[in-house]
Amino acid sequence: MGFKQKIKTLFSSAVFMPAGLMVLGLVLSIWDIDGESLWQDELYTAKTAAYTISGILENSMHKDLNPPLYYLILHFWIKVFGCTETALRFPSTVFSVITIGLVYYLGTMFWAGRAGLYAGLLTAISSYLLPYAQEARCYSLLAMLGVLSMIGLWKMIYNYSSRWFWIYTIVSVLMLYCHSYAMFHLFAQVVFVGSLYYLDRQHFRFFYRRGILSWLITGLLYLPWFIITLLQFFRIQERPTFLKTPTWIDIPWVIKVFSADSTKFGLFLLALCCFWFLTLFPRSDDDGGRRRRFDLTEWNKAWFLGVWILCTVIPPFILSLISSPIFSIRYMVSCTAAFYLLVGRGLMNVPSVLFQFAATGVVLLVFGYENHLWFSLVQREQWRQSIAYVDTHATQGELLFFQAPGYRKLAYPYYGTRADLILSGFPPTVDSLHLTPEVVAKAIPPLVGSHESLWLILTDETDKQEYLRSWLQQQYQSVEHREFGYYLDVYHYQNRKSEREEERID
Repeated sequence: MGFKQKIKTLFSSAVFMPAGLMVLGLVLSIWDIDGESLWQDELYTAKTAAYTISGILENSMHKDLNPPLYYLILHFWIKVFGCTETALRFPSTVFSVITIGLVYYLGTMFWAGRAGLYAGLLTAISSYLLPYAQEARCYSLLAMLGVLSMIGLWKMIYNYSSRWFWIYTIVSVLMLYCHSYAMFHLFAQVVFVGSLYYLDRQHFRFFYRRGILSWLITGLLYLPWFIITLLQFFRIQERPTFLKTPTWIDIPWVIKVFSADSTKFGLFLLALCCFWFLTLFPRSDDDGGRRRRFDLTEWNKAWFLGVWILCTVIPPFILSLISSPIFSIRYMVSCTAAFYLLVGRGLMNVPSVLFQFAATGVVLLVFGYENHLWFSLVQREQWRQSIAYVDTHATQGELLFFQAPGYRKLAYPYYGTRADLILSGFPPTVDSLHLTPEVVAKAIPPLVGSHESLWLILTDETDKQEYLRSWLQQQYQSVEHREFGYYLDVYHYQNRKSEREEERID
C-alpha cells in the first residue's frame, strides 16, 4: 500500500468517524476531571484498591456487594500512576472512550449508513454517561464490557469465528466479575437466543451448541463467585442497603435519565426511534398489492436491542418488589448503548436529511446544556475543601467528630494532613442517619469526652440530625458554621464552661 493510499485509508469514514467521536468523548471526559473532590463511593474505591490482592478479594466477599475485577484493575493502576483524583478516575475515562468506539462499531455492523455515527455521538455526549466517565467506580467498565459482550454474541450467531467464541466467553466472565448486574445482561442474551428458536431457527441451530459451550465455560469460571453472590443476596435481606423500593414510574424513568433527565427530550428520542419501527411493518400500494415485506433480519435487530433493555430493567425491578431492593438507575448503564442504537437507527431512517441534521442539532444542544450544568455546578461532596479548611484552622489536639462513620475512615485519611487532631464519630452500632434524642444523649458523651472544643463534620442533612446539633449546642457554644455544598457542613463548637471561666478571669 502506497503512502497516498495509507493517508486515504486513515481519513476514510471507517476510521476517521469513530476516531473523531472517541476524541470528542475523551475531551469531555478529561475536562476538569479533578475539579471536584472524591465522593463517598470513590473514597471507598481508593481505600479498597490500596489493599493487597488477597485483601481486595476478602473485602469483596465479606463487606462489599460488588465483585473484585474493577478494584483489582485499579490496584495495579495506582501502583504505577499513583492515587491522585485524576489517576483514580482516568481508567473510567479510558473505558468510556472505548465504549464510544464499540457502539459505533456495533451500529455500523448492524446497518450501513449513519446509524453507528449517530449512536456513537449520543454515547459520547450523553449527560448520563459523562459522570461515570469521571468517576472512580466500575460503571464505565461495565458499560464497555456489556457492549463488547453483545458484539461477541451477534458475531457468534451470524458470523461464525472461533476467535469470537473466545472473545465472547472471556468478556462474559469479566463482566460477571465486574458487577452483579451482569447476570441480567446475560439473562437478556439467553432470552434472545431462546427466541431465535421461533424467529430464526436456522441461526439458532447454527449457534446453540457453541453458545451452550460458551455459557457452560462462563458458568464454571463464575461459579465460585456466584455462590458468594447468593450469600450476599441473602445478607441484604437481613440488612437492606440504602436503595429504596422502586415504583412503577421508575421503569419509564430509566429512559428519562438516559435522555438528559428530561421527559420531553425522552419523548423526542422515542419519536425518533419510531421512524425505524414503522418501517418494520409491511405496507401496501394503493391497489392493495404488497410493496414491502417483513424484514426478518431487521426485526431480529430490533428485538435484540429491546430485550437488552427490558431484561436489564424488569427483572431487578421485580426482585426489588418481592425482596430487598436492588434496583438502581446507576446499574442501568449496561443497557444505555441499546437505547442510543435504537435512536441512531431511527434518526438514520428519517426521510429528510435536513430534518436529520436539525434533530442532531437538538440532541447536541440538550446534552450540551446538561453537560454544561454538570461542569458548572457542584455535584459531589467537597471533602477536599472542607478538610483543608479544618486542617488550616483547627488547633492542636482538637476533636474532629464525623457524623457519618465511614468518612472518618475514608475522607480524612485521604485528604487530611495532620496527625495531631483526634478523630471521633459514631460506632457502627449506631445508625447515624436515623438518630433519636435518646441515642444522642447516650452515645455522644463518651465520644466527646472532656474536650474544650470540637469540629463537627455533618453529611446527608436530615431533620433527625438536628438532635445531634441540639445536644452539642446545650454543651457548647457554636463558634463557626461553613457550608461546603452538597449537604456537607462543618461546625466549630467551644465548651460553654470554658467560655464562662474565661469571662470570670477577664
